[in-house]
Amino acid sequence: MARRTSNLERVVGEGAAAARVVAGATGRRRSAALVEMADALERRADEILRENHEDMAEAKRAGLDGRALDVLLLDGDRVAGMAGRMRRVAALPDPIGRVEWARRLPDGVSVGHERVPVGLVAVVYEAAPHVTTDAAAMCVRTGNAAVLRGGAAARRTNRIVNEVLQGGLREADFPPAALATLGPDAAELDRLLALDAYVDLLLVRGDPADLDRVAAAAAMPVLRAPHGVAHVYVDAGADPDVAAGVVMSLATQRPREQTLTEVVLVHEAVASAFGTTALEALAAHGVAARMVPSLEAATEVVESEGTGQLACVIAAGTAEADRFRHAVSTGCVLVNASPRIVEGEGLGEGAALGVAAPPGGHGGAVTLAALTTTRLAGHGQGQVP
Repeated sequence: MARRTSNLERVVGEGAAAARVVAGATGRRRSAALVEMADALERRADEILRENHEDMAEAKRAGLDGRALDVLLLDGDRVAGMAGRMRRVAALPDPIGRVEWARRLPDGVSVGHERVPVGLVAVVYEAAPHVTTDAAAMCVRTGNAAVLRGGAAARRTNRIVNEVLQGGLREADFPPAALATLGPDAAELDRLLALDAYVDLLLVRGDPADLDRVAAAAAMPVLRAPHGVAHVYVDAGADPDVAAGVVMSLATQRPREQTLTEVVLVHEAVASAFGTTALEALAAHGVAARMVPSLEAATEVVESEGTGQLACVIAAGTAEADRFRHAVSTGCVLVNASPRIVEGEGLGEGAALGVAAPPGGHGGAVTLAALTTTRLAGHGQGQVP
């Protein structure tokens, strides 16, 4: 007797089939699909906002507050911003087919690493509607299909947003199965983690402890982008103006898209340059600051207390900057620049899905390249060994 296919397997199986269609489309067609999806978001913004209003009311009754509510909340400007990011992703150069590490062998064969789609990408994330549209845009732009599983508090919003985006795909002659949304059922998530026959990559955002559980149970490759920590170290010889500019850039409201909490480490020798007012401004925006006796002490804090995602050094000399860079193992390391350039649109990539740590593969901002893989491609004229 044939085994009965579950609804989840049907959805995921259709997504895997749709991924092949998306992968076979030209970059121009994929970009056009994103524009259709963005247009659909704006046309149906009122419907999206009604569902989001219901999610917000229920979230408040459930006791959500602060940043969690702000990330969940949509209004007209935020929906327009989501559509705008989709259009900016659409306008980026096509990442698929790009050749890296190109070289010519002694026998005349040209070889290189060619960027290709991953296939079907499952994305598990917090109750953040903007992630639904960012993930959909980035997956389609890179020739992939997506199965999206957002947090329970955004279930109505995610359902209507996915319906709207599927409508945009239809308008562009793509199969709507290329984008699917799962509900918040925990048992369904557990079953999804076993479907490595269909799902080629699992991207997980959110609380590190939750990510550990999901990653341990997943049968497919996992890209982890936890809510973590970005350390900013101000060295003893740092230019005061550069240090003040970078540090005080953190004393503003954290962008909704940002997943990292900043911690400032200041060398004791320049502690007096940071007055009480500056430290209070940082604290008011959730940025902790502490003194350290040396560069080595700072790197020890990054390695022992950080999440392996991002570290910055503000230093006047190349030698000090290099000592810091070589001592930390974070996915991103910056010299004399604010950590806020990494997430969102700061890298010029239209959108980012968080910051990953190096273990397990990709490290750094989760932009379009993270949703591709490479294959060896070669061209010859009949050469044989």
